Amino acid sequence: LTRGRNAIPALGDIDGDGAIDVVQVVEVLTDYQLIVQTSIASAEWSPDTCVAPCGGDINEDGGVDVDDLLALIGNWGPCDDPGNCPSDLDDSGSVDVDDLLMLLSAWGPC
Repeated sequence: LTRGRNAIPALGDIDGDGAIDVVQVVEVLTDYQLIVQTSIASAEWSPDTCVAPCGGDINEDGGVDVDDLLALIGNWGPCDDPGNCPSDLDDSGSVDVDDLLMLLSAWGPC
C-alpha cells in the first residue's frame, strides 16, 4: 500500500450495473479506510467527487485547524456514543490527550 495520504485506486464494476466504479484504500492515521465511488449507469464517474478522508478534520472542512481543536476540546472525556464520536480520533471511547496529539500531528490542509 502507498503510505501517507495517498490512495491506491482500483477500477471495476463493483455493483454490477455495467458502469465502472472506483475503490480506494486510504491510510487514515493508524488504520485504513475503504472508499467506494459507484457511478450511475447513465452518468460518467468524475474523480473530483471522490474525496479522501483527512485524519483530524473533525468538522470535515478540508483541513485540520483551530475549529477542529475547539471541537476536540469541547468533547473532552468519555464519549456518550462511542460509535458516533468524531473527536475520538483513535476510537478509544474517549477524547483525551492521544486524540489531541493525533489532531496536532495532522495540522494543516488535507
